[in-house]
Amino acid sequence: MSAVPAPVPGEPARSWLRGLPLLRSTTPPFDPASADPDPLRLFWDWIVEAAQAGEPEPQAVVLSTVDAGGRPDARTMSLKDLDAGAFWVAGGATSPKGRQLDLSPVAALVFYWPSRGRQVRVRGQVLSGTPERTARDFRERGEAARTASLHARQSDPVEATMDVQAEIDEVKDLITADPAMVAPTWRTWGVRASRVEFWQSHPARRHLRLRYDERPDGRGYTQTLLWP
Repeated sequence: MSAVPAPVPGEPARSWLRGLPLLRSTTPPFDPASADPDPLRLFWDWIVEAAQAGEPEPQAVVLSTVDAGGRPDARTMSLKDLDAGAFWVAGGATSPKGRQLDLSPVAALVFYWPSRGRQVRVRGQVLSGTPERTARDFRERGEAARTASLHARQSDPVEATMDVQAEIDEVKDLITADPAMVAPTWRTWGVRASRVEFWQSHPARRHLRLRYDERPDGRGYTQTLLWP
């Protein structure tokens, strides 16, 4: 892979950005006409293929939510599960995303696998995970992740006088003493897919776009091929 040149001092940002290469991936075969009628099964095939092809962190997903004023927020998370017609993520109830999902339980997801030239977009209502699902998710997290989650201070300002490491060590001692404990503020959320779009790039911009829309009766999905 050739090195990317540094921006020229004084050069407009658009000049450097437009000079960056695009759509250099080798896409796998994809025939929308024979695509699985269930978008979650097709998604599973795509994410497994991406992982086996060496895509780094194929489970990374951008979760978008809205606040009380309708202003969007987005952050990258990890997909934790895929079942019950939903894409599952997890986090703290007191975090910005937790408060926003509680206020407005709708969300959008974006998965992007650049080496495969593929993207999947999802939107739908948000389900709250059962206590059993949430406890299992928390206990399956690594020690460092559980320590951070148990503190329940994500996105809080750090004051100059705070000893962050000391507070982390204190929480870590609690987990060591009780490995089965679950953070009381921990939550799991499932985005129940009402719409899913599969996008595959083409170097001549003849991208393939296949959209699934849930039927009004909730029994399956319609499929629509979209213009690039």
